[in-house]
Amino acid sequence: MKKILWFIGGFFVLAVGAVLIVPNFIDWNAYKPEISEQVRKFTGRELVIAGDIDLKVLPAPALIAEKVSLSSIEGAQSPDLVSLRSVEVRIALAPLLGGNLSVETVRLVEPQVHLEVLTDGRATWVFDAPTAKGTDEQTASGSSPSGNGASSSPGIAIGNFEIVDGSLTYQDAGSKTNEVINDIDVTLEAASLVSGPFRARGSLVAKGMRLGINAEIGEIVGGRTFPLDLGVMVGGESAKLSLAGTVLNLEEAPRFRGTMKLESPDIGKVVSALADGAELPAPLSQSLLMNGTLDASASALALDDLSLNFGGAVGKGKVSGNFNGVPKITAEMNIDKIDAEPWLKTVAPPASSGASASAAKTAAGGSKPANAGADPSAAATPFAMPSGIAASLSFRIGEISIMGDKISNAVLNADLANGELNLSQLSLQGPGGADLAVFGFLTAKDGKPSFDGQ
Repeated sequence: MKKILWFIGGFFVLAVGAVLIVPNFIDWNAYKPEISEQVRKFTGRELVIAGDIDLKVLPAPALIAEKVSLSSIEGAQSPDLVSLRSVEVRIALAPLLGGNLSVETVRLVEPQVHLEVLTDGRATWVFDAPTAKGTDEQTASGSSPSGNGASSSPGIAIGNFEIVDGSLTYQDAGSKTNEVINDIDVTLEAASLVSGPFRARGSLVAKGMRLGINAEIGEIVGGRTFPLDLGVMVGGESAKLSLAGTVLNLEEAPRFRGTMKLESPDIGKVVSALADGAELPAPLSQSLLMNGTLDASASALALDDLSLNFGGAVGKGKVSGNFNGVPKITAEMNIDKIDAEPWLKTVAPPASSGASASAAKTAAGGSKPANAGADPSAAATPFAMPSGIAASLSFRIGEISIMGDKISNAVLNADLANGELNLSQLSLQGPGGADLAVFGFLTAKDGKPSFDGQ
């Protein structure tokens, strides 16, 4: 009896050892054609694994594939939709023996994603799977998520999903749009791929500015609702955007309801970076603190109970937007007092005496500057009013202190539509009780501003 037990135990050890060790000696590269064929059936694209495939069982199951790429569609500028230096998938062994799939880590190293919209409207990320019919039939014959067989499906959990030094390129041939996001380093943790909760943190570079991301996404309830806590750092400490609330109606028309907070020591630098170098006027490059309640979707936005501190000017108001058709923005703001003295200190000083002397030398017949022959009017950008957006603005300022004087009861009411600004009211009470009132229409004619009013 003892010999039989020893025999059974020895056989079991050998069998387990074979399962754990033999895969290390298999040439998995021989399976590349079969893997590529399966991907072609489901996506209609060519999967190329130019590097090695390595599958190990000890100390934990791990699949590593190098130099992987998935082809794009015909006519795209980039031959690949996605390419990676390597992809690594590591699976926990103990849960696997119990029928559950626990992915410890999915690691994508140097992924490059190329998204394109061609001139004929085709998008490279839309797949045309040749065997979609067969796939549908297979799905229909299986158990539905709500059927009795739902509980037989193994649980799937991902501990970490990592992107290391990735990049994303978006090109639209029709609109001539070209955007690049690079230096993407992101880690995503998920208790469940289906319902969460999720946690994401990392950074990326867009428009030359580094963005830091820290997001907490709670468990998805009923496939429709989940809590969200999001923090975005712009340019290190240049600005921070915080959202805390709930995402609703996830499957149909997602919308966010919660609180919003935006703070920046110099909002001018942020605007310049995000607007391809366009700068705010120097007096407007101030610190900013803004918070309120936000209700936002793809078609509308409402920012209520808005509190604003802009360079020391404190106010309250609200902002709303409708993005169906021509976008329309409505903004109301009431500010008690503005001290303009610190703002004026940010204006660049006049040209130095050395520069004036150089100009005088040029006028007297001396050497000309390199751009002296240029036509100033040729370099000037023609004046134009925005025509693809509508806006309604209402601002009231109780008091403005400037250069020792005070301006009170400043009111601005204006509407922008069809490239025309209707200035219905611009009024203020100047020093000494002098009143100023202006109304009329501002348009662009021959590249120059034209005002019709009084």
